[in-house]
Amino acid sequence: DIQNFEWYEIVERLLALHHHGVFCASSSENLSAHDVVLRIMRKENYLIGLINDNLLQLTLPYWASASLCSTSNHLFLTKSMEWSLSFCILEKMFDEKFDISNEFLHDVQGLKWQFQIVGLIHLILLPFMIIFMTVHFFLQNAQQFHSSKTYLGPRQWSPLALWQFREYNELPHIFDDRINRSLSAADTYLNSFHNQYLLILARCLMYICGAFMATLLLVSIISENALLYVHVGEHNLLWYLGIFSVGFAVSRSFIPDESKALEHRDVLVNTICSHTHYFPEKWINSPDSTEVRDELRELFQYKVQLFAMEVLSVIFTPIVLGYSLPNSAGAVLSFIREHTVVVSGVGAVCSYSMFDFQQYEAETNPTDTLAFREQSNSQKSQFNKRPAKIDDAKLEKSFMNFVQHNPNFAGDAGSKSLVDKLQRFKELNFQ
Repeated sequence: DIQNFEWYEIVERLLALHHHGVFCASSSENLSAHDVVLRIMRKENYLIGLINDNLLQLTLPYWASASLCSTSNHLFLTKSMEWSLSFCILEKMFDEKFDISNEFLHDVQGLKWQFQIVGLIHLILLPFMIIFMTVHFFLQNAQQFHSSKTYLGPRQWSPLALWQFREYNELPHIFDDRINRSLSAADTYLNSFHNQYLLILARCLMYICGAFMATLLLVSIISENALLYVHVGEHNLLWYLGIFSVGFAVSRSFIPDESKALEHRDVLVNTICSHTHYFPEKWINSPDSTEVRDELRELFQYKVQLFAMEVLSVIFTPIVLGYSLPNSAGAVLSFIREHTVVVSGVGAVCSYSMFDFQQYEAETNPTDTLAFREQSNSQKSQFNKRPAKIDDAKLEKSFMNFVQHNPNFAGDAGSKSLVDKLQRFKELNFQ
């Protein structure tokens, strides 16, 4: 019956067995739910911090972006790049006791060489990776594309978006559940923007393909062998029936279902923001603008687009690893040195994951809510103190998300102060 329990209930039972000496889960006697998550999320928390602080140069160098007619500030974070970052940094930085390796921590040149060697391996394996990725993609998604009737595939958040939305100490199943609740609203929002010229073209193509399909089906009723033995050019009529069927299906996928009532875009954007915990001010203030639509479209893409980017990344990844990422080596090692704490019974962890608000001088800052933006400047001033390297109130949101899924977690004095301030803010502004 373990699948019927909430995560925090399983952790509480584990901790009870540990404290009663039934088995030893850690050398620390004061093991907590926070310590359990710190162990599980040890590596991911560092990557979340590196991406949140924008320390990884995941862009193409100028000479490559110019020759490929691409923008030099476009971040290339794909599954293959994630694996490369994990192998070069996360898998190398810890020793057998889960402390930070001193050799790794002070070897900037070694990390640069690591990036370049992995980039060279990517280059050598390039043709094999393209073949494997193509075959794997179609075998995995063909049935889903057919059943969903969207021949560009369903939309989903890009890998970069997912790491931007991920919060410290957020376990995979909790994160997946939160993000999945945003998919419907994000898809509805983007579908509310229609290109009238594309709709006219799609309706015209669907009409033409449908007419030919109906004619060929009628011919097959009159003479069941006609589709096989009657040829037009080099192909029989059955081949043309398949082509027109594909054209009909593709064109139909571009035509919105007019029977569905569309929600207001501001409601949809607020729903997206509430589930992703990503609150750009322009999204809240201008939900009807094409700029917001384009930003969301960049983060929320068709599966076919993401697959195309994965294929391109097979070419781009060696360039980024060989030329761009080595420039980040010093910043990466500095981040690890400055944001690592050693917890008894747990080992080295990212300091952001400790929720130490006193260290970062964090104050309650619910600046990502619409209600806060409607306050006067004097009311906002009490929330203006922010940690230098933490953007978008990620530390505060991470803590509140952790408390929500671990209701018995108490935290330190700074954490309790944050909860009290948020509670007072809620009472003042939402009652």
